[in-house]
Amino acid sequence: MPFKDISGHTREILALKNAVAANRVAHAYLFSGPGRSGKGLVAKTFAMALNCTVSSPEPCGLCSDCVRIIDSSHPNLTEIGPSNKDGAPDPGGLIRIAEVRRLQGALRYRVENGMKVVIVDSADRLQPQAAHAFLKTLEEPPPDSVLILVSARASALLPTVLSRCQRVNFRPLEESVVRDFLVNRTGLGAEESARVAHRSAGSLGIALEYVESDLYSEQMEIASRVEALGPNETMQAMKLADELSKMDGLAGLLEFLKLRCRDRVASVSGARGLAVTEVVFGQKTGVEELVEAYSLIEAARVDIASPCNINRLLRLEALFFSLMELSSGCSGHSAQAAV
Repeated sequence: MPFKDISGHTREILALKNAVAANRVAHAYLFSGPGRSGKGLVAKTFAMALNCTVSSPEPCGLCSDCVRIIDSSHPNLTEIGPSNKDGAPDPGGLIRIAEVRRLQGALRYRVENGMKVVIVDSADRLQPQAAHAFLKTLEEPPPDSVLILVSARASALLPTVLSRCQRVNFRPLEESVVRDFLVNRTGLGAEESARVAHRSAGSLGIALEYVESDLYSEQMEIASRVEALGPNETMQAMKLADELSKMDGLAGLLEFLKLRCRDRVASVSGARGLAVTEVVFGQKTGVEELVEAYSLIEAARVDIASPCNINRLLRLEALFFSLMELSSGCSGHSAQAAV
């Protein structure tokens, strides 16, 4: 879709349009920010702006070039992302060196019109070998090409990769933007749209999933089970870890648990209006314990999301044991030590 049809991200889009208009497009960009907030959509529209034969810097969205980019069939566009060992797309998978070789091969062909654009989705999922191979392309990019790395975890990228990219930081969408989108595009009522927008924490992708599925209720139910784990419930913790280690949306669930910690801190600090979820950690939990719980959950999320193939079951067990110790006042051991 054209830039004008994208909800939010006005500042980021304006910077990209100005770069196109001034013919000062960088050879590599890093689109960083919260997951599922629209970074990938902006990246694809940017590719349209660089190849549209009708208008610039605002792509028309209707010409043959724009339509083929939307359909991912344009010869100037190459997209890679995480996959499983069989090569099938998998958000929880890795970007393997075969994919990097594929994009390098695509960049060897000369451009007749427009610019070649490579979009690397979830660039933090690059395997170490693939990341080093990709670095060679960043160091010596072919002429008339633009590389766009998209990541919700920019800190996980190699410093040498970060240093070669112009960074565009995407912020969470404003609640009103998400609300208006839901009202105008899904037919959801204003009151329910406001409720879903509030829960989405600035992510349009999460908001849409909440509308289309029971994800929010499922996350709430699991979060309640995690929060209910007591100091002497080791078996319950191990069973829950086993169950959750097999789920596809584990990274999203851990983000949700972090959100719960944040909500409780807001609540006990007298800022209940900032809380997103209805139920939070036990009422007796203090701010310091919640901040530490947040850090423990984030450490587990990073380990599980890393391309190091860390055992999810063992890592979740370690997390739950640490949270149980924290709830009993014994916070001297870390999840890292438990692993």
